[in-house]
Amino acid sequence: MDAERAGFRTFWLIVGGDGDRPEVFELGADKGTRMLPVFSFEEEAMLFLRLGGLEGRWRVGETGAADLASTLTGAHRGVIRVVLDPFPEIGFARFYEVFSLGREEFVALLILGRRFRTRTARGPSTSERRASMPPGTPSEGTSSDR
Repeated sequence: MDAERAGFRTFWLIVGGDGDRPEVFELGADKGTRMLPVFSFEEEAMLFLRLGGLEGRWRVGETGAADLASTLTGAHRGVIRVVLDPFPEIGFARFYEVFSLGREEFVALLILGRRFRTRTARGPSTSERRASMPPGTPSEGTSSDR
C-alpha cells in the first residue's frame, strides 16, 4: 500500500547541513518571530530556494506528517507560526503573519487531519444527525421541514 492511500502526507522543508538532524530554515528568526515555511510540493520549495537566494547553504528536504509534528513539538517548539507554501518575493513579516497557522493548531491538524478529512468528506450520516438533534426536533423529510 502506498503512503498516500495509507493516509500519510508528505511535506517539504528548507534544510541545511548534513547528518541525521539537519538544520531547518525558519522565517523571521532574526526578528524574534519564528515561522516555519512548509511546502506541499517539492517544486514550490525549490522555487522558494531559488527566488529567495537561498541556494548553496540550503536545500529541499522531504518529511512526513508525523516527523513534522515531532519537529514542531520538539526541536522547533519555539516556532510561533507555520507558513504554508510561502512565496519569497511577497515580503516575509506582515504577509506571513496573516496567511499562516499557529504552531499548535497546525500540529493538531497534522495529528487529527486524516480522521477530520474522512468525517467531513462524507459528512455525518442521517442517524448521526438525528442523534445530535435536540428532543422534539422534527426529523428530515417530514412535512414540518417544508
